[in-house]
Amino acid sequence: MSKDNNIAGTYEVSPAAGYAGDVAPAVAWKILTERKDAILVDVRTRAEWNFVGLPDLADLDKKPALVEWQVFPTMQPNAEFVSMLSGAVADKSAPLLFLCRSGARSAAAAKAM
Repeated sequence: MSKDNNIAGTYEVSPAAGYAGDVAPAVAWKILTERKDAILVDVRTRAEWNFVGLPDLADLDKKPALVEWQVFPTMQPNAEFVSMLSGAVADKSAPLLFLCRSGARSAAAAKAM
């Protein structure tokens, strides 16, 4: 999540070094529901999006931002990640919630942003 927001003071966030912190799925849903500007950023690979599926935010009238942290199939870091996501987010003060399979890529992406 973006460090510029008061999310940690408003929602239950577990402190983490280098970014605003970790949130449980239920808390992430609450943030996405209550904060119209909040964005879910899915940093998994295109293969994961195709085979596993995408987060369904239709009830919130939102769609996730899809930006690979690592590029499939080589799994090399996406050198364009920060510029791609920055270009996709109009409101630079919007809270960003990062999603991946295990939490490692999403934490790295949050730190990069």
